[in-house]
Amino acid sequence: EPYHPLFAYNSSVALHRAVSYLSHYRDDPTFLKAVKAALREDRPGSSYLASRLMSEGQMACLPEALGRAMKVIRRPASNGDDVISAIRLVLEHGTDAQLREFSAVAGELKVRYPDYAAFLELKRLQESPRK
Repeated sequence: EPYHPLFAYNSSVALHRAVSYLSHYRDDPTFLKAVKAALREDRPGSSYLASRLMSEGQMACLPEALGRAMKVIRRPASNGDDVISAIRLVLEHGTDAQLREFSAVAGELKVRYPDYAAFLELKRLQESPRK
């Protein structure tokens, strides 16, 4: 089986601490502008930060977060924190079209990255249907 960093996943303690600190500014317009810019610029860790903000009720970054999430999901070598956050964002907040694209990505990656594709499919199946 091909190696995939997600399966040797070690979460970034530094990233988790930074996001925990930054989330206190979730309602600051300047901070939100910077988060949106980081998402548009495809910055590492920005999906994790957006996911944390959304779990705390701040949805201002949702369009940018979903846009980046779809990019991250297509990159099997992405950081584990970002991949897991991107998956969560799409499955919890994605449009029907994004959910179909998510399933298609898993299918496209089956040949080259079978473990990663299986992981994506498993995460999709584990999520309960939307209410």
